[in-house]
Amino acid sequence: ALLLLTMSVLSWVVLIVKLMEGWRERKMTQRARAWRQMSPPERQNWRLQASPDDPYAELHDLGLTAVRDLHALRRQTTPRILDESDWITSQLQCGLDRCWLRAQRHLTILASVGATAPFVGLFGTVWGIYHALAEIGQSGVASIDQVAGPVGEALVMTALGLVVAIPAVLAYNAFVRAHRNLMAQWREFAHALQAHFVVQGDASIESEN
Repeated sequence: ALLLLTMSVLSWVVLIVKLMEGWRERKMTQRARAWRQMSPPERQNWRLQASPDDPYAELHDLGLTAVRDLHALRRQTTPRILDESDWITSQLQCGLDRCWLRAQRHLTILASVGATAPFVGLFGTVWGIYHALAEIGQSGVASIDQVAGPVGEALVMTALGLVVAIPAVLAYNAFVRAHRNLMAQWREFAHALQAHFVVQGDASIESEN
């Protein structure tokens, strides 16, 4: 029972934390959608106002850094070492992977609770029934009154396991789906950044400085 209580508290804490993160991510997404229509000064202001953990700002900085690094390499060497589009795309993909890993934090707790809580409850039921039958055997009385009470109490553990597991499973599935939608938003923004930096080139660097 104590283990199930601990698992329940952990799952609900993760649920609340992820809901707060989702609310913040929706606000960041709304700000990022307006990025395409912004002028260079507005984009610079957008970046300055972004929070440190804003994934859209992180992708923006990665794209800008990729352009700067590539131009620095071209000034040092005469031949075209890398295709600009491929280079920016690879750097943005690395940023997308990092953002995805951060978004998946704490979901392991929900998955573990949802998968193991029913078995923990079942184990409690088996353990309780075993001790109940052992006590009945020692007393030598096997009436329905003697059996029903202890066995009924033991079966409560199975119900508690399901009560703990079901919210965790539903929350996990909901967050996985939300993260897939969020990943689609990140990819769309990354494609816009890639096109912007490839087309603008040096102009994009100057406008961001």
